[in-house]
Amino acid sequence: MSVTPLRLAVIVSTTVVALTYGAVRGQARAPGWLSADSAALVHLKVLSYDEALLKRHSDKLAIGVVYSAGSKTSRTHADGIHGAFEKLSGKLKVKGRKVSVVKLAAAADLKAQLKAANLAVVFLADDSGQVSAAATAARELKLPAICGSRGPVSRGLAVAVVDKGGKPHIIVNLKAAKAQGMLLSSRLLSVAEIIK
Repeated sequence: MSVTPLRLAVIVSTTVVALTYGAVRGQARAPGWLSADSAALVHLKVLSYDEALLKRHSDKLAIGVVYSAGSKTSRTHADGIHGAFEKLSGKLKVKGRKVSVVKLAAAADLKAQLKAANLAVVFLADDSGQVSAAATAARELKLPAICGSRGPVSRGLAVAVVDKGGKPHIIVNLKAAKAQGMLLSSRLLSVAEIIK
């Protein structure tokens, strides 16, 4: 099944969130976080609205899930979202491209690590100290950086999908998204919260 704008509208308007990343592993719910399955699905839908995606990566959509190895919370979030993207990779295509996903423990030289992985998108698994390095690397590599919480988007990541009232809520940092090479459709921007 391919991702289309209509499917995004349906998902955003009808998804009821039952789990959070932590709940997948039996841990307490982190406020504002969607279930890994819901978050992965909506993030892929959002990426279908990136009109520059195929110019950056024409063969496949490789997503790197970056986490802090020293943080149990970060590892748990990474496990959940990685598993969710992996489940969807066999079922969905974005703009006709297969999805693949890898987990990456954040290295000292995050930019070199992301470049070597040949990613189309980086997902930051938490809002720890990696946000600044991830935002800088993403901007320099023209690599969209996405996440599951509001804070990192305010600090330079392009897109977050969060829980708001039991439904997915899309937040776009327009300046960061453009700097990271994204060209987001006005249809997406009309349903998203925009940070300028």
